[in-house]
Amino acid sequence: MSEKYANPRQKEILKLLLTNNNIQVAELADKLNVTQATIRRDLTKLESLGKLYRTHGGAILKEQTVSWLSTTLEERMKSDVKEKEDIAKSILPYIEDSETIMMDGGSTNMAIAKELARHKQNLLIITNCQAIGDVFIKDEDSTNNVYIIGGELLYGTQNTVGPIAERNLDLFKADKSIISITGVLIDEGLFTASPQESEIKRLMIKNSKTNIIVFGVSKIGVPALSKCNNFENIDLIITNKDIELEHLNKLKTKVNKIKLA
Repeated sequence: MSEKYANPRQKEILKLLLTNNNIQVAELADKLNVTQATIRRDLTKLESLGKLYRTHGGAILKEQTVSWLSTTLEERMKSDVKEKEDIAKSILPYIEDSETIMMDGGSTNMAIAKELARHKQNLLIITNCQAIGDVFIKDEDSTNNVYIIGGELLYGTQNTVGPIAERNLDLFKADKSIISITGVLIDEGLFTASPQESEIKRLMIKNSKTNIIVFGVSKIGVPALSKCNNFENIDLIITNKDIELEHLNKLKTKVNKIKLA
């Protein structure tokens, strides 16, 4: 189970808040079939994590719950470090030398880029993230090549987005994509915090023969603003081995291959 949440009920509270924006303790207790005292403890925990604001008798959604772009790439790279490193190491058997790979930006994909740069040769990387591009060509003797797609550069994520980036992506076809995800609702699909970045992920999936989705278990059940894809055309999911059995079984009905890091 993720360290970010004491139990799956807290994820459900966030989902309910995303729909209702504000909600009362009594209503949550009734919906989740627990006592009001239990709900108050859950709300206190979620408030300490910066996910919501407590109000008299309830809670309201904090904007950052659905828009994590206010945190920088550097800040996110400091969280769940082991979780991301495990995923990065687990992807190596699925990437061959000399392949063309599309990678979107993000802290998990930064960890993956570092592993690929150390262990693979002659990769052609197509990315919307300058920081990821730098990882692959930082050494003078690197055999890897990088294309950075243009577009509007976002400060927080260091990613390029927008119409120019989208048009540029349609100029390429890749062997594989490696896509990082902000939120996973198993019954609905894959989500990210920004509609602009969501479109980049969707196009990378569209223009790749094989699609690999990576996310830590802490992203399961956590709502995000914009849906980028359902589970169709997804060939492999890589997540952490401490995934809850219920979530794993549900994911197996959506995707044929799941690797636990």
